[in-house]
Amino acid sequence: MAPTLSILTFPQRWKNNQLTIRVLIIPRNVDPTVADKIAVPAPAWSDAVIALKARLIADPEKYPATTEADTVFPLPGIAMPANTAAIFKEMETQLGGIKSA
Repeated sequence: MAPTLSILTFPQRWKNNQLTIRVLIIPRNVDPTVADKIAVPAPAWSDAVIALKARLIADPEKYPATTEADTVFPLPGIAMPANTAAIFKEMETQLGGIKSA
């Protein structure tokens, strides 16, 4: 199986015209401690710097497409935890390795 990323967004609240969300990104079918597995060249997932954008789709009748000129919003504040590499190494130790597809 090809390496993939599952991206899940969880809206938390809408207050003062601001939407607060949480994002969970899960690497699948890949050892997150090895570089160049998700894309080449790319750091290991555990060392990655995450940058995401949200898109506001003005017409709910349209199918979302990257070619549409909808409003794009950067999502500041999204980052990997400081100790991500250590967490994955400990998981690898406790679970007997992380297998790539």
